Amino acid sequence: MAESQENARVGALPGLSLDDFSAAVRALVELRDTGKFLVFLGRRALFRIVGSTDDFRSRLAEYRKGEVKLQDAEKAIREIRNYCNMWRTFQDEKQIVSFLQSNVFSGAVGKLKGDAKKEFRQQQEEKIRLVSHQLFTDAMRQRLARLETATSACVEDLDAEVVRQRSDDLRGQKIPEPFLRLRLRYSVEDECVAFPWMWSFPWNASVPAGIRSFELECDESDIDLLMTRLTEAKKVLLETRSGPTG
Repeated sequence: MAESQENARVGALPGLSLDDFSAAVRALVELRDTGKFLVFLGRRALFRIVGSTDDFRSRLAEYRKGEVKLQDAEKAIREIRNYCNMWRTFQDEKQIVSFLQSNVFSGAVGKLKGDAKKEFRQQQEEKIRLVSHQLFTDAMRQRLARLETATSACVEDLDAEVVRQRSDDLRGQKIPEPFLRLRLRYSVEDECVAFPWMWSFPWNASVPAGIRSFELECDESDIDLLMTRLTEAKKVLLETRSGPTG
């Protein structure tokens, strides 16, 4: 993605140009709305942007009217996630811009002169507005309110590991068929902290502190049961939200 004239005026600042960032947000919103991407908010103040990077790269290339490299698509997803995390934590445009200027981009901002600082601030404000208006839907805001008042365990993520063979020496048995080991990651109320995503690095955090997990093994039959029960549970929830129809 070519650097825009706007970024050239501002200087060699880290991050996407405003044009590229806007195109990336539009591409993500479209993929989310068509069910190809999931924008997931966890209680630990970390967003999960779940989907195929190739799908995102392809859609972004259409918006940008040119080829988008894999590393550029990954960079765009990371930056959107970073701004989402900022908005989720502060929920105030001025506080976010001040934090970016004094922490994340302090080195680059210190080298700016004259109108360049004003342009930089305007660029950050517009990125924040794009995230808050396009990605923080009413449903997302309602979820955030629920997570902030949750008193029981909340889902953070799910990992899957393939076990190709098990040897049980105690029983003298071998299980030759592969199966899965699922790891459900979750958080609990008493381990929540104010800014968990800042403890590793305030801009590109990976895994926050205080995430617990438990494992269970399964095969296709177990997955079918889980999917069936979860589908039923989702249907009940949606019907409850929509209210009586008759």
